[in-house]
Amino acid sequence: MTVYGNGFLAYHLEVRVAEGQASAIEAQVKAWQAEFRRHGTWPGFPDSLVERLRALPGVESVVCEGPQSAVLIPLRMVRGLTGQPATLSTVLGTGPISQAVEAQLAAWGIDVEVSKRLADADMPLEFSFREPGGQSASLRLYPASRAKYRAAITPPHAPPDHLVLNRFNQGLRDLAEQVAERGGLVSFRPRELGRHDRLEDYLTLLPLTRQLVLSSRHGVIQQFARHANLTVPRGWPSNAAALASQPARQLATWLLGQLPAEAILVFNHHPSGTSVFYRDTGDPVTVPAPAGYDAASRAARLQGALLGGALALENAQQAGRDAATWPEECRRLVEIAFNGTNVRPWRYPDRSPEALEN
Repeated sequence: MTVYGNGFLAYHLEVRVAEGQASAIEAQVKAWQAEFRRHGTWPGFPDSLVERLRALPGVESVVCEGPQSAVLIPLRMVRGLTGQPATLSTVLGTGPISQAVEAQLAAWGIDVEVSKRLADADMPLEFSFREPGGQSASLRLYPASRAKYRAAITPPHAPPDHLVLNRFNQGLRDLAEQVAERGGLVSFRPRELGRHDRLEDYLTLLPLTRQLVLSSRHGVIQQFARHANLTVPRGWPSNAAALASQPARQLATWLLGQLPAEAILVFNHHPSGTSVFYRDTGDPVTVPAPAGYDAASRAARLQGALLGGALALENAQQAGRDAATWPEECRRLVEIAFNGTNVRPWRYPDRSPEALEN
């Protein structure tokens, strides 16, 4: 049983900075872009980069977190919760950053299908600059044109059993249809609509999607509401309670009508972290974020916990969900999504959720 995803990768560094310094340090690192492009890589990576970051006034610590992407996160969650094979299709480069990316993916047990290999450029670098008070800034540097990191979807070496999505393209849509026809799970957490995205394309994925996660961090949840002819105020949902309000319930009813029978829908509020679970039967279940965690979004981890939890039940031949235990299961899924995120780099499950508790 293989879980498959396709997505862009960058090598991520978490940089803790002094209060009020995030924007200034971001500007200094941004100035390194021309040098990065000139070399097509970062010579002496990672040591030389870490040393240079630490030399900047206001930098308190640097953590190399490794490859990161919106699709890799749920794949790691599923891999850890179930032990099932997980495969990421992505573009890779050539050089020390690419070598570090491939070594880390192998250590995490994530198989890689290289859709395109760049012979003359390494992988992008991604930085998060975080202040003690919660303010942050982020930056991505490319050693080559961004266009080089785009690639058409190539058919997987072996047909996957389950699929993780965060965007639309026709190749992914065709793959989702194949997975759904074979009875596999398609998990979809739509990203913010960019200039190359259309809501109409997202809608074509809904009949194939058995798990749909919508975050208020991006405007896509509001765009779904407007498409369903619901009147919602600008900036909706402005708080976590709004995701269980009458407009939210109407949107949930409409969305569940587009999804297959017995699908699961989750609204996730940012920055509170509260999640509201909907099914086509029963009342919605609201689960607040566990206490003691920061406001970083866990929607990608929640997507992985939801899919991993479903596959774990499937492995245990526990098909179907008991209405009496469903609220507790929702709470458990949220706990799994947050557990291990009070340290950097974030910890992930290892075969069972209990591993995070030790």
